[in-house]
Amino acid sequence: MKSSSREGMATFRNSSYINDQILNENNLDNIKDTFRFLERGGNILQNTELAYLKFLPYISINHNSKTLPFLSRYSQFDRICGFAAIDQNNVKIGIKDNAYPKPPLTSAMEIDVGYVPLNNADAETMMRSILQDIHDLTKSAKLFYIKNQNTVEKYCDFLIQNQSYFQYLRRTDVALTPQYSMPIMLYKWDLGSLGINYEDFLRALLLLENGPSIIEFMVINNPPIFDKIVKILVKAHSNLPTRYKGRLKEALEKMINLAPHHANFMRMILTDLKILPELAFELTLDICKDIPLYCEGIFTRNTKWLTATVFKKEIIDAVHSRLMLALNNELEKPNMPPTNHRTRLCILIRLVCGFVSIFKKRIDPEEIKECFKVVHAAESDRLKKICLSFVLFFAELIADADRLRLFSLIVNPANTQLYLLFAYFFNTNKFDYIEKLCRKILTLDVMISAKVLRELQYSTRGLFQEKTLARSALEMDPSTTFSDLGLFKAPQDFAFKCFYVMLKGGVFHKGGVDIQQWMLKQIRHAQTPIHAQFVALLKAYIYSIFVDHGAYPNVIYPTPITKIPESEIFDMFTDCISNVTPSHILMCYYILTFNSVCMERRLINSSASDPKRSLYSYNLTELIPVRKILFITERSGGGNDYKNIYPELLGLISVNYPEIFDIESLLIDEDREIRNFNTNLEEIAEKLVLSASSGLDDPEESALAMKQLVTLPPEVLYEHSDTLIIFLLPKLLDRMNFEMLYSMSEIWLLLYSISPHEASLLFINGLRGEQDRRYRFPELQIMLDPSLVFRIDDRTFRCPPLYKIFLRVLKFYMVGSRQRLLRIYQESAHKDEMNQVNLPLTIMEQETLLLSTVMEICTSKPTDKGKEEILDQIRNASFRFLHQIFIENSDSLKNLHFWGYAKELVPLTTSRIESMHTCMHWVHELINNEDAEKQMFGLCLAGHLCEVWPMSTTFTIAKNFMLPAIKRKIMNPLSKILSPEATEVLPILVKIHNIFEHLRADVVELLRELEEKLMSRNRYETTYGYRRRSREIISQCLRDINEKPRSDSMLKVREIRP
Repeated sequence: MKSSSREGMATFRNSSYINDQILNENNLDNIKDTFRFLERGGNILQNTELAYLKFLPYISINHNSKTLPFLSRYSQFDRICGFAAIDQNNVKIGIKDNAYPKPPLTSAMEIDVGYVPLNNADAETMMRSILQDIHDLTKSAKLFYIKNQNTVEKYCDFLIQNQSYFQYLRRTDVALTPQYSMPIMLYKWDLGSLGINYEDFLRALLLLENGPSIIEFMVINNPPIFDKIVKILVKAHSNLPTRYKGRLKEALEKMINLAPHHANFMRMILTDLKILPELAFELTLDICKDIPLYCEGIFTRNTKWLTATVFKKEIIDAVHSRLMLALNNELEKPNMPPTNHRTRLCILIRLVCGFVSIFKKRIDPEEIKECFKVVHAAESDRLKKICLSFVLFFAELIADADRLRLFSLIVNPANTQLYLLFAYFFNTNKFDYIEKLCRKILTLDVMISAKVLRELQYSTRGLFQEKTLARSALEMDPSTTFSDLGLFKAPQDFAFKCFYVMLKGGVFHKGGVDIQQWMLKQIRHAQTPIHAQFVALLKAYIYSIFVDHGAYPNVIYPTPITKIPESEIFDMFTDCISNVTPSHILMCYYILTFNSVCMERRLINSSASDPKRSLYSYNLTELIPVRKILFITERSGGGNDYKNIYPELLGLISVNYPEIFDIESLLIDEDREIRNFNTNLEEIAEKLVLSASSGLDDPEESALAMKQLVTLPPEVLYEHSDTLIIFLLPKLLDRMNFEMLYSMSEIWLLLYSISPHEASLLFINGLRGEQDRRYRFPELQIMLDPSLVFRIDDRTFRCPPLYKIFLRVLKFYMVGSRQRLLRIYQESAHKDEMNQVNLPLTIMEQETLLLSTVMEICTSKPTDKGKEEILDQIRNASFRFLHQIFIENSDSLKNLHFWGYAKELVPLTTSRIESMHTCMHWVHELINNEDAEKQMFGLCLAGHLCEVWPMSTTFTIAKNFMLPAIKRKIMNPLSKILSPEATEVLPILVKIHNIFEHLRADVVELLRELEEKLMSRNRYETTYGYRRRSREIISQCLRDINEKPRSDSMLKVREIRP
């Protein structure tokens, strides 16, 4: 009995040990410890007491079983080692390749799903059966996953209804569980020949009811790839239908129970993919325990993945309590330093708003009042904006008085940004922008009640007073004040728009605040590209200088706004030609626009004559480098930097400076832009100028220096323009070295390309005649009287390179004079006197006089003897110049010819000036003019026109006007002899005969008629010789046209000599 008793006790103790061991092996905490130990690559021999039961396949794959004798305590180990020792090729041979379900599913699918019992099967047969299921599930899952979710859902339903499929994967018994062989086949064997791998198999398991359990076992038996398996599984989320996404959640929950230290990684993956938010929150609440931090990251503008999920009430309540607890703790025990405390409050208030917005969870009024403490304590700009968004978001739950008080605490003149923002939004009823602002501040898609905003708009009317608003606006920096809002592409978008609306709405008029200095500051700090709204603001500012603001009812607010003083502008344009900035361009635009508006206002009323509203002076406007400004606005940034002002600026410059639009100089500047220049150009230019000016006694050295100067950019040459033009040019003229003069001509053209006004004035003053040596002409004086340009050294008119420059300068002042005279006429204080002046007639007479002076230069002089080639060059240059003038203004051609010029030039002008053909339209007026001298000039001109352009038009002129005029002029009706003009007129008649065949008979008839009148009627005739001379002239004309004169040899003439 004792022996039996001892044996029973031993058996009991052994049974008790086994039960304890089983409990130990299945204890979750022990499994977690083992998982972490193996995941970190721990040495199994050094820790044999861990629960290795579920990890045996992993150990058999990665370790030699003979070195681990302690594993013999597991009865399954030998069987697992047997699985590991099987030749995989023998198992893979029997796998059927096409025995798995495929879409579309039908109720009559005939697939061999015969079940082979595994109890008595050998290991090889058992593994083949399991591998067949693995193969079939993986292959079929691939086919269904590539379809839509509806197809996957039908397949899952099909598998639930047909339990005969994948029976070996669905086994739940422990003794013969197939899971022990799966890790070996999937992690150790090469199944690529079957077209499957463990990644596809893990995703496929989500189609089975017990898939999460198998996934758990697969994870247990490969701890190092835990994170990789998480990534593999979540890829199937988009393929799974909504009803079966819970399997993925279940699998991930089982995995995180094995390795809770991976909770942060799993949550990060879920958050990045925006899937399974409920699981993410469960991880945060139960494991990570950092609700505020996590919510700060996921409460963003894109919360659809949160709002589309139905959360358990206990999860929402837990998040709510954690957030409010964190806020209460922060208020009671602030984080240090204060910046951390403010940052923490910003986060928590934002999260409260986000929590309510996303989860539609109402919070208690007491909790809202707790948040008021944050509003009262708000110091940082960021915290104030978040508190403002909080007040607007929860406005419906806040009493009206509290709402207004809290709003005024944040939105007030001390906070320029918010004060101007809400003044603008309320004034323009842009409530949608207020909602956008709150969304930007909170980075949440919150909804702000329009009704509340209207109530707030009404109740805050007294907060936004015009004078306060105006002063606040002057504190605004467009580039920074609204830079952190994110409402606009650029902060200037709103800043300039807000200022513009305030200006147009009369805020500055009502507040009595001048914005002149603020506008000047914006111009001085302007950057490219020029903002379109600032251009509109600048024009509004200009108009506001002249216009008072009217308000209801019949209240007028005088404008307090003044123009920018000239003294503030002069310094900007002094020596700026080499460094034109956006400020210079905007200031030029402002000045020209102001002057244009000022002239308009003068026509409307006389108040514009106020000195404070007077035009900017000539001294200032002529100082602006308009040519350089125009080039920069056209080309900077590919034309994009100044596209918002270029069209208007071009129009203003063309009106105020028409003289600068010179095609040749434009081409010169374009060609210059593609050259490459050396460094240290200032030093090089200084040396070359010194060499050119001091080496005049050595022509070769000076000529070489001049040629090198031509290669420099005009901005560098501009610094030495006085030396080159005023000092050097007269000396070159004295020496008449044409090589150096041509180089000087190129240098002048470069200067002209960037500053035509200064280059032209330097040329005139550099070559002024002896009578003007002690006096320099100011530009305005020449503009008003361009004839002064002819007072330069007379040698210029016989120096081709300088004469070409002279003609360019002459045209420059001719064109500019029209605009300057017009401006003086328009702004004259004595309108009555000026109205008596016919301005167009005055300009026409002035220009005609200038052109006639050019023609006078072309006439030959005794000093031209032996220098015919130079004279010819001067004439060609003059004729090209005149042709351009005539093309631009055909009236100039007519006016010049009615004024008249030397007849010796008529053959040259008609043959060398292409535009002279237009004279045919009005030459008959000249022929029929009452002035005899103009008649003769007209006949001379018409004769040469017929010779150069023999055509129907000139034929008509010859027939209808020339022949009658010649007939009238050729005979003296009183004395019966040829008139004094006959010697000039008869050669024209001969030309008509030679040019027009159809008029020959008329010419011959006229000459015969004249011959007959000059014939003696008596045998004897007393004469002083005039009639005989007349007959000789007529006879010669007849001979010139190949007609024989009638013989008068029989007549005896008795002359009475004086």
